[in-house]
Amino acid sequence: MSEKSKSFSQRFGVKALTETDIQQSTFENYLLANGHRKPFKHNVDRAITQADMTAMVEEVVSIEVQSEFHDFSDKWDDAVEIAHAIIDASVQTCNDILSHKQTQARAVQRKERARLHEEQKKMLKKIRDDAAAAAAAIKAKNLTSQAKGLRLIFQLKLKSPDHTPEVSVLQTVQPSGSTWLSPFVLRNNDDTNVWLGDSKLQKALTKYAVEYPKALANESQSDGSGRHQSRLEDAAVIKCTQDFLSSMLCEQVDLSGIDGGTTFMSSLWFFGYNKSPKMSYCGFTPNCSATVKILALGKCSVLLIQTSSLVRVASQDVGPPVENLDGLDSIRDWDLAKLMAFAKAGVVMNRIEQQKGDLLYVPQGWIIVESSVDEEALIYGVRKSFIVQEEPTKCEYEEALKLYTASGRDTGRMQSILKLVKAQVGA
Repeated sequence: MSEKSKSFSQRFGVKALTETDIQQSTFENYLLANGHRKPFKHNVDRAITQADMTAMVEEVVSIEVQSEFHDFSDKWDDAVEIAHAIIDASVQTCNDILSHKQTQARAVQRKERARLHEEQKKMLKKIRDDAAAAAAAIKAKNLTSQAKGLRLIFQLKLKSPDHTPEVSVLQTVQPSGSTWLSPFVLRNNDDTNVWLGDSKLQKALTKYAVEYPKALANESQSDGSGRHQSRLEDAAVIKCTQDFLSSMLCEQVDLSGIDGGTTFMSSLWFFGYNKSPKMSYCGFTPNCSATVKILALGKCSVLLIQTSSLVRVASQDVGPPVENLDGLDSIRDWDLAKLMAFAKAGVVMNRIEQQKGDLLYVPQGWIIVESSVDEEALIYGVRKSFIVQEEPTKCEYEEALKLYTASGRDTGRMQSILKLVKAQVGA
C-alpha cells in the first residue's frame, strides 16, 4: 500500500476514531492524546516570534566587534532553524488537520452511502414484493375469469351421495362377472403399484410428461379440450403393460376380422391433460369403447353418464331431447338443479375424483365428463381401449352408435364392431 493511499490513522499510527470520537474531539485533544505527533519537534521555549526576528536583525546591524558577530552567528543560525521548524510545523499541522477532516468527511459519506444502500434495498424489495403480489392477483383474476368461462357442468363441485353416487372403489377386480357392466375405480391395488414402479415405464412416463405440455401449447397439435394422447412405442413398456392388464381385464371381443381391428386391440396410449381450468371434456371415449385409464400423476374430476338412460329421460321427462351428438352439448350447461333433475328422473350417473395410482374403468358407450383439478400442474397416465363381450354393454354401444349415425358421421367401423359384438354374445 502506498503512503498516499493510507488513511490518516494508518500513516501516523493513530487509533481510528469512532463516530462519537469524531463528534466530541478537538485538535487540541487530539494532540494531547498523541504527543508523538506534535508538529513542533523542538522545545517550545526556543520558539521565536516575528518581533524577535526583527530585533535580531537590528542587533546584528549594530555589532561592531568581530567576536560578538561570531557569537551572534550561532544565535542567528539557531533562530533560522527554529523559524524553518515553525513553518514546517505549520504546514504539517494544516495538512494533518485537512487529512483529519477528510477522514471525518469520508466516514460521514460512508455512513450516508450505507444508509442510502439500505433504503434502496428496502425500496427494491418493496418493488419486487409489490410486483409479485400484483402478478399473483392478475393470475388469480385470470384463473377466476377462465373458470367463469367454463361451461356450468365443469364448475360444479359434486358430492357423493348428496348429488350423485360415487363410482365403486375397489381394491381388487376379477376378469369376469358383473363388475365390468358398471364404472369402477381400482385403488391401492398391488399389481397397479408394481406396474407403475417399473423403471422402463417410469422413464417413458417422465419423457412424456416433459413433451405433452409443449404439444398442448401448440394449437395445431391440440383439439382445444386441453387433452393430449400419444401411442406407446417402447416394446418393453408395451409388454409389461399388456402383462399387467391381461391379468385383470374381462373377456374382450376379437376385432381382428375388421379393418384396423388388430391395431386397435394391441394399442396402448399415453394421455396428458392441461392444468385447471384449461382442460374440460364432455363426450364419448375413443371409438365409444370400454376404457381403462391409469393415472400416473395428478387428479381429475370425472362424471360418468349412462347414455341409454340419458336419451330416455331427456326425450320423455326433462329435456331437451338428446337425438344426436349435438345433444351432448346441453350437458355442458347443466347447473346443479338441472343435474339433480336428470338424476331424480332416472339418469344413471356416477362421479369420482381420480387420483394418482387409480385405475378408472369406463364401460363402452358411456358419456364421460371430466376436468382437471385446480392444484394439479401435471396430469397424465396410460389408457387402453377395448370392447367388452357382455350383452348389457352391447346396448350402450348401440345407443351411442345411433347418436353418431344421426349426426351424419361415418359409422362403418362401429357398425362392424356392433355386428361382431352381437355375434359373440349371441344376440
